[in-house]
Amino acid sequence: MSRSLGDPTFAILTTSETGFQPVLAESLATSLKYFGAKSAVMQGAARWLNSPSGHHSVKRRIADGIYRMNARRIVNRLKAFDAVIFVSNIPTAFLNSYFNDRWLRTCLPETPLILYQNYYLPTRGKWASYLKAGNVSLGIPSPGHFGMERYDWYLCTSTVSEDPFPRQPQRCSRIGLRLASPELFPQQQEFRALVDFPRDAHKEEREIVTSTLSKLRIPATTLQGHYPRHKIREIYRNTSCYFVAHRESFGVPICELQACGSLVFTPYNDWCPSHWLKDDIHVCGEGRLTENFRVYQNERSLLEEQLATAVRDWEPGIVRSRFLEEQGHFYWGDTTELARFVENVRFGRIHSKLHKTELSQ
Repeated sequence: MSRSLGDPTFAILTTSETGFQPVLAESLATSLKYFGAKSAVMQGAARWLNSPSGHHSVKRRIADGIYRMNARRIVNRLKAFDAVIFVSNIPTAFLNSYFNDRWLRTCLPETPLILYQNYYLPTRGKWASYLKAGNVSLGIPSPGHFGMERYDWYLCTSTVSEDPFPRQPQRCSRIGLRLASPELFPQQQEFRALVDFPRDAHKEEREIVTSTLSKLRIPATTLQGHYPRHKIREIYRNTSCYFVAHRESFGVPICELQACGSLVFTPYNDWCPSHWLKDDIHVCGEGRLTENFRVYQNERSLLEEQLATAVRDWEPGIVRSRFLEEQGHFYWGDTTELARFVENVRFGRIHSKLHKTELSQ
């Protein structure tokens, strides 16, 4: 298909109004403007595109009627766009329950369905097999879910992990993430630590962090509850070092904090795989983190040493500049890749039948 279009239009759908989804959706909408593309972010709309329950009670039939009415309203709106982009991550984006594929593709036969996520399924180890076989502990309650055949194209923030990016051609554009905002800048008045939300599986790692901060008399903020975006970014602006609490599949806060001049401390190198630098992403194995990261091997003495050095030498302006220089695609987005993606949609090279194309992984 090589039909020429005018400026393409995109519907960007999320299931949630909080968390990473609105950040990615708004990031993409802002970036698309620079390439003559129009878009509409439809927060929460994706949740209506699944099949209704089919239960037979009066209450359920009424609820299902409302469900169908909302679904038809959303689909009628989607018909005005050249492409539909879902913002989600593994495993939700590939679950049968996420949306009704057959019905949606019947309603939108010429509209490509695209996924924008923080990472790329073929570089995520055994997740593809878990989706097929099921894995209750990972949020996949039954077998038989989708793999790469679900979407016509994939947009990713990062394609780096221990697993190699396939050498064969992929239906994928690594467009990064546009976080550029007047809310993200250094504003620190003292050296202050930020400790991420607690994780039950990593109490030992957390104890080493909190006890070391206490021993060195470093003031710390511990995240708890829920924060509006403007409030959490105010906390970021006053943070000098951030402690990751678990392995992050990506971690938007890691980017926002570096933009505010904060160092990132992690007990293990493989807790931040999407932020690795690798000479060749097609090769299996770990990469290296930039000098904005401090990997202390979960060792108390090494953490003490690294914190003492950070208190003495930390310069927020240098941290921010290094982030923008070495991983600017996590702040400005990858404009080259995004421009190529928009052109491919404009000229019909990304179309609604691509999901039938088999990919080598």
